[in-house]
Amino acid sequence: MPLVKYIGTVTKVDSVPGSQVSWEPGQIREVSLEMGGLLTAYTDSFIYFYPVLDSNSYQASGELNVADMAEHPGEDAVFDRTFGGALCVASGPKSVDSLINNGACILYGYIVHAATATAAITIENGITAGSGATVATLPPGKIAGEYIFPVGISCSNGLFLNYATGATGSVSVLYWPAV
Repeated sequence: MPLVKYIGTVTKVDSVPGSQVSWEPGQIREVSLEMGGLLTAYTDSFIYFYPVLDSNSYQASGELNVADMAEHPGEDAVFDRTFGGALCVASGPKSVDSLINNGACILYGYIVHAATATAAITIENGITAGSGATVATLPPGKIAGEYIFPVGISCSNGLFLNYATGATGSVSVLYWPAV
């Protein structure tokens, strides 16, 4: 059964037919669903109330519950939302060896802006060329497009975009830095 709160400033006797209940300012009552609908139609006098943390705490409809301010997996405090898929940032187009992220991160894919030619381009779990394992290889002839991995790849040492001698092309790396 819903809870209804009287938000008026003076004692009131309901004018709702069949009720004849006396209400004190701030009083909360459990009422039938039908009665709750009748009372809350008078928005200057009544509002629905909802349990918050336990049976002794309540929150008015339309009020914000700020009891839980922790950021949970999948939530983003900056955008104040939960992401259903991968949230990532793009490094911006790079056409030479580049440090993408100096620390732990998750690699989600890459964007080829200009087709690769002559030699391979690698994305490495490290902060300098050859300092970490290769996690993705873009072969010569890779056409322009977006290449998104089905799952994120953990890169605990950082991300480095390594152009082999003679490699050409323009690539953005899609990743999410550790927080």
